[in-house]
Amino acid sequence: MTETALRLVGAPRPIDVGVWLAVALLFGGSAAFARISQPERRTIQGLDGAVQLTLPAGYGVQNEADELVVQRPALGSIAPRLSVRRVVRPTTVDSALFRDLELTRIEQERAHSGLGYRTLDAGDEPSFGAEHSSFSRYAVVQDPPLARAGDAVMPRVVTGLYALVVNGEDAYHVSTSVDASDSEGAAELDAILATLRIGS
Repeated sequence: MTETALRLVGAPRPIDVGVWLAVALLFGGSAAFARISQPERRTIQGLDGAVQLTLPAGYGVQNEADELVVQRPALGSIAPRLSVRRVVRPTTVDSALFRDLELTRIEQERAHSGLGYRTLDAGDEPSFGAEHSSFSRYAVVQDPPLARAGDAVMPRVVTGLYALVVNGEDAYHVSTSVDASDSEGAAELDAILATLRIGS
């Protein structure tokens, strides 16, 4: 009897075409619905047409006179954020001196935004379609949003990039910030930076 049972279990079974067809229809339908229901990426311009970038779905835009801010909304956590701000460039200051002074000012501003500020990488190279870009990648420890002094909250490590972009007589400050544990947000910001173009 045991041998008969083993033969029955191991015996080939007929393929139920109806079941497999229903499974295929369910998978195909869900994939099609996901593709239709997901908002598409969109390209936006800001700062009087001087800045252009492409955003993934879910990012909001705040476009003011001198600053363009894009971020993905997040409740109670540090949202992935990118900003491009127009910088007033004095005509009486040498270009190299202006870059040095502005980068020092930006770094001090970042260092005061949290604890344990560290520069991870720095360099100079043409980027964002502009003539020159000086950049620095950083890490800093910050309290989560809405936290007040004395709250029992776990501080978060925030990473990001800031860059001084010079294109002709125009200068711009590009900055990003994201929770170090948010790998998806960091990838989204990298994708946005890859599409960022700054020009007159």
